[in-house]
Amino acid sequence: MAYLGKARKEDLRLLAEELNLNVGDNMKISDLSKLITTHPDYDEEFSKNQLTIIIEDRKLREQQEIEKENQRLDREFQLEKLRLENERLKGLTSTPEAKEVVTARVSIPVSVPINTRNGIDDLQFVDIKCGQTSIKAVIDTGAQISVLREDLIGKDCGEGEGTIQIISAFGEKEIAALKLFNLKIDDGKHGSVPIMCAVSKKLVNDMLISATAYEILLENVQLFDFENQRDFECTKGKDIQLESEEELSTLALGQETETSETNLAKSSFVKLQRMDESLGPVWSQAKNKQNAYEIDDGVLIHTESICGEDVKQVVLPTCKEKKL
Repeated sequence: MAYLGKARKEDLRLLAEELNLNVGDNMKISDLSKLITTHPDYDEEFSKNQLTIIIEDRKLREQQEIEKENQRLDREFQLEKLRLENERLKGLTSTPEAKEVVTARVSIPVSVPINTRNGIDDLQFVDIKCGQTSIKAVIDTGAQISVLREDLIGKDCGEGEGTIQIISAFGEKEIAALKLFNLKIDDGKHGSVPIMCAVSKKLVNDMLISATAYEILLENVQLFDFENQRDFECTKGKDIQLESEEELSTLALGQETETSETNLAKSSFVKLQRMDESLGPVWSQAKNKQNAYEIDDGVLIHTESICGEDVKQVVLPTCKEKKL
């Protein structure tokens, strides 16, 4: 009985329901334990195994909920980090009356194609999607803001108004529009994230993406992959469980059918023995266990000595003897 003490109230309630017991709404742990253990059909080993399964299922659900909550908090953190970054950039945007231009630096030349190398080593490229446009972006670890080429995405794309001055590695300066774009890593399997970018007319390459923006996009991909893998494993586990249950049901049905057919044949044979008038005296002898006759589970049996061993044989009714 001690195993019941390790369970929660909800576990005991589920166990009682699995055992087809009538569970009251206001039952306490002690009530549930008593209900389970005092039932006439109570089987401690079976109940213990069932409770173990119930507790393991509950712990698995709780762990999944914790992981889901951690993912939600992490996503909120990333979005808040992005929001603060966007707010910072918006705050740097000058108003028409101020006539001041905020500056952001990039560490890669704007007007020089990246493939000329130009003394810049260890560049990393990443495929980005902006709407329906595929972009080959260069990760600029020294950039204070991401930069998009204007003719690649169009003047009317993106949200927001404002300007910012960008200064590249060679001291090139440009007043660029500051807009918010929905970007994603172009692998065709995750959603977009809003990223504030400068829109350059001079940029030769498709895009320079800051390390901060790239990290946010990368976090979004990793989160998506984790959720998909977990969903796949859960679905796979459910499919395996369903297949096992179906196999067990089929096996149980086959056993029940076989048992039913055997019982039916036995019942028919006993009926033939009872209806055979010639066996009337034999039944009387069998009841008194005379002349080696006896009744075994309702069937008339005769014991004969064959090769020195006692062998029980079924007494055949007359109709069966003719067939033989």
